[in-house]
Amino acid sequence: MIKSLFISAALFFSIPMMALTQESEAIILKAFSAGKVSDISEMLSENVQMIIMGKISKQEKAKAISCISPYFTENTTNDFKVLHKGNNGETSFLIGTFSHSGKKYRIHFLTKHYNDKDIINQIRIENNNE
Repeated sequence: MIKSLFISAALFFSIPMMALTQESEAIILKAFSAGKVSDISEMLSENVQMIIMGKISKQEKAKAISCISPYFTENTTNDFKVLHKGNNGETSFLIGTFSHSGKKYRIHFLTKHYNDKDIINQIRIENNNE
């Protein structure tokens, strides 16, 4: 009985609780490493909170892509690295850095797992003052 309880508890705690899927994380990493933010359009919420260099706005999906695409087109990214990632129930986050032309930036993604999909609700880009 105790052995069965121990195995059940071990299995329960080893299963991530709606964490950002590896597939979704790979899509985000590939899109931002290559500067092709349109590749994440399928993952965007119908309304996305955008925080770019301190300017906050709520944009519809198509507008969110058009707002952020020129930024990455003008600033070719390289060296994209994941710093932190985690989850709390159905909500997950991913924080990474990227650099271009000697400047470093931090990017945050806030996602929610909904209908078996990871949906990006918020994207934040800020200077990385390390």
